[in-house]
Amino acid sequence: MGIFDYFTKKAPDRKPSEQPASPVAVWGSSTPLQTVSYMESIAAEVALKHPIIFRCLHKLGSTVSSVDWYAEEDPSVPKAEQANQRSIKAINALLQSPNDVMTRQALLYWMALNFACYGRVPFKVGVSPIAPYLPTGIYPLTARYFSAKRDAKGMVTEYEYGSGINKEIIPSKQKAKPGQSYAYEILRPNLDGTFESRNNVHPLGAIGLPSQIVSLLLQRAVDTAAGHPNSKYIIVAEKTLTTQQKDKIKEQIDKTSTAGEGSGQVLFLYNTRVDVVKLDNGLEDIHSKMPLDDMSRQIVGAFGIPIALIGLGGADAAKFAHNYTESRRSFWEDTLTPEYFVPFATGLTMALCPFGSRVCFDYDEIQAIADIRIENAAKLSKVNFLTRDEKRAMTGFEPMTDGTGGVIDATTGSSAIADTPSQEGRSEERIQ
Repeated sequence: MGIFDYFTKKAPDRKPSEQPASPVAVWGSSTPLQTVSYMESIAAEVALKHPIIFRCLHKLGSTVSSVDWYAEEDPSVPKAEQANQRSIKAINALLQSPNDVMTRQALLYWMALNFACYGRVPFKVGVSPIAPYLPTGIYPLTARYFSAKRDAKGMVTEYEYGSGINKEIIPSKQKAKPGQSYAYEILRPNLDGTFESRNNVHPLGAIGLPSQIVSLLLQRAVDTAAGHPNSKYIIVAEKTLTTQQKDKIKEQIDKTSTAGEGSGQVLFLYNTRVDVVKLDNGLEDIHSKMPLDDMSRQIVGAFGIPIALIGLGGADAAKFAHNYTESRRSFWEDTLTPEYFVPFATGLTMALCPFGSRVCFDYDEIQAIADIRIENAAKLSKVNFLTRDEKRAMTGFEPMTDGTGGVIDATTGSSAIADTPSQEGRSEERIQ
């Protein structure tokens, strides 16, 4: 081992056989053989071509993937029962290099897309052949080809993945033998309390009608655009138009066509008026012809994204410019954290971590959340019946004392001097 090896992160050793085969195509020959037709697939792939839905899904995926994750000791477990540093280091190496194909950001992007489109994230966990219970790989599985097999009590015993010759039976974590790969699935529960994937709740299933309306309106805009071949004209004349004048108009239309014998000639009519009206729905009235904003708001709202973060035109940009900061905070607090980060962290903890450890997301690198914590800390500074550490805990900061009165040094992490009671201490302490 060279000196530079101490400053680099090594990806876990993995067995190539753990990489699941693709359920869509057989890659054994030079020409892939399609086993499942495109039309038989779930409409998520089609929805990604929808401009509004793509913006929402890409916003969710790219934002979730911008936050790093890591493993640490579980603070809710007694110190003596927490996982050792060797196991935690191995989990961190796995999180930074989940498999040989996808980066950490790509895996998180995929997880967010699946959770938004299907309400489920199925994946396979590879296990080290040397350490039987140490996970070494996270392999994404295609949701529509993944199903759980349950016993009489509804407990998952194994999973089926793929179809035809690519069908694979993968055990659950509870049923897997030491050193055997297993599958896991992060699911949203249904109304009846079950985790039935066919009836699972997800945002994509709630926007069928508004997304269809947007598509129809866009097609209508194309069909009626200015200069479209379907443009029609109508000649409107006053009642004073004589029969001779009518005949002259008809004759003029026939003779003045392109390459006609009267091409370029002009017809003059006296004592009457004739107007040519174009029956073409041009793009001048685009907002009245394509009321997309209302439908777009319904789609964006179903995904839990504030309107100000998407931007639906100049009027919306001006209307929501003043509360962009609040919308950005709401997106992190009301959508990303409870609907994506918390399920992912708890699910990955159950799937990967030994007892006494957990998977967390690094919220400290999120500027919107950091601003909220600073503002809350400023408000709590005026509260005089809480200790300094209680205020720090309420705003998400680590305590400054070690629980015995010693101050924790921020650099070394050791307790140095006794904590001096401040004026911000408890009222009971001041009374005593």
